[in-house]
Amino acid sequence: MKRNFAYETYRSVEADSNYKTARDRKRYEDVLTARTKQTELPFLRKHFRNGTGSVLEVGSGSGRILHALLLAGLAKSAVGIEISPSRVRFGKKWAHKLGLSRVSHRTGDFLSMDVPEKFDAILCVTSIFPFFDMLEKGGLMKALRKMKKSLRPQGAIVLESVTFNNEVSLSRVSGGSARVWEEYAKGDPFRFNLVEYILDEKKRVLVARSQNVMRDRAHVDAPTIKKWHLESAETLGQSLRRAGFRNIRFFGDFNSSVYKEGKSPRIIAIADT
Repeated sequence: MKRNFAYETYRSVEADSNYKTARDRKRYEDVLTARTKQTELPFLRKHFRNGTGSVLEVGSGSGRILHALLLAGLAKSAVGIEISPSRVRFGKKWAHKLGLSRVSHRTGDFLSMDVPEKFDAILCVTSIFPFFDMLEKGGLMKALRKMKKSLRPQGAIVLESVTFNNEVSLSRVSGGSARVWEEYAKGDPFRFNLVEYILDEKKRVLVARSQNVMRDRAHVDAPTIKKWHLESAETLGQSLRRAGFRNIRFFGDFNSSVYKEGKSPRIIAIADT
């Protein structure tokens, strides 16, 4: 597996060392569960009224969304592919604790690994799909075609990313870069996230260099880098059609609001095979 910026950024996320006690870990799991119940789960329940069937999530992280779908009876089986070994270990332990036997957490780079199964639905959410063009030239198209090949007839894909409208605006008025910080929710092992955003308008690329400050001790983790290729509904729709998808619908948030370019906090696309 290539050790690209995505691997380096996420390789220690949700590592066992981030949680002093089982209670700390449970508190964090509760934060993830609450977040999922407020955002992705209601959206998926609304748009997949008969459930997602067998579902693949690309960039599954801790597995919080897959776990929620299985517990809610909205998925029959689930596979999560995640580049971070620590997040896969976290997801496996969490699934075992929840008694979920129909989920498989796998470590790997979706662009290069073999995915032999066929699925009824594929999710690529939490701002993962804008990574692909940054990982390799033509990465998004390669990923979309691979997802299309992995779907059964009448299957569907869900893509989601925040739109970074505020970060882009701040970078523009600050001469191309801006520094910001945010405080994590209680229960997260980290308290503050310090980020420098760098915008390349011509290439439509946003880079984030960030560090996290631990909540319970004086520790700042090593800097990480994320890179996103900023997509519009027009460019993403073109890519989906080129990959063979049809009936493309766009939404501006998990409340299923109409997508408005430059205004919506998220860009969410659902498309059929």
